[in-house]
Amino acid sequence: MAMALIVVFLPILRLETLVILKRKDSIYHKRALPHLHPTKGIFFITWRLFGSIPMKVLKKMQDEFRASTSGIESHRKFFKNFDDWLDGRNNGPYHLSNQKVAALHYQHLVYRDKRVYDMIAFCIMSNHIHAVFRLKEDTEIVSKIMQTIKRRTAYESNKILGLSGSFWLDESYDRLVRNKLELERTVKYILRNPVKAGLCKNDSDWKWSYFNQDLLIDILANEW
Repeated sequence: MAMALIVVFLPILRLETLVILKRKDSIYHKRALPHLHPTKGIFFITWRLFGSIPMKVLKKMQDEFRASTSGIESHRKFFKNFDDWLDGRNNGPYHLSNQKVAALHYQHLVYRDKRVYDMIAFCIMSNHIHAVFRLKEDTEIVSKIMQTIKRRTAYESNKILGLSGSFWLDESYDRLVRNKLELERTVKYILRNPVKAGLCKNDSDWKWSYFNQDLLIDILANEW
């Protein structure tokens, strides 16, 4: 059955029943809210440490999102508020600022490049990670890839830090990139995030960023 593809994301406060329904070129996930995950495409993902946004702050963001009727602008405003909070406030923990922990996550993300996805860019911040990648053909869906990354990095990070318990928040921000302009903006946003947060003066100064410029040029020239 042919269908128009619309990806809607809103972070949730608790994990509920997961329902999976397969459709052509997509898998529909439902927790508290639906996620439509295509089995191919380019995705922008943000995942954050457990406890990095207070529940009352997140609930206020969600309530404002639900009350808005401005469509895509609502999503942009929500994400801006979400990421501004992560970048600019007293919002620990900051486990990813540990050099060994940051290196661990960098290695995990690069290891999966060319295996389950083609990584275009990512940036490891002190309490969250941004990434944009293209899914490989016949690989796992985004939610399964993220589950694997989070599970393995959480275990190893807790060992390094001498901690136990939750490391990552279960839910991630996920968005299907729809066109060239959006991809260019997304890559620029990811690479500029350390500058935006006041951690360095230039994109190239940040040690924990990755950018495959050749892949981006190829995608912009040959896709869409």
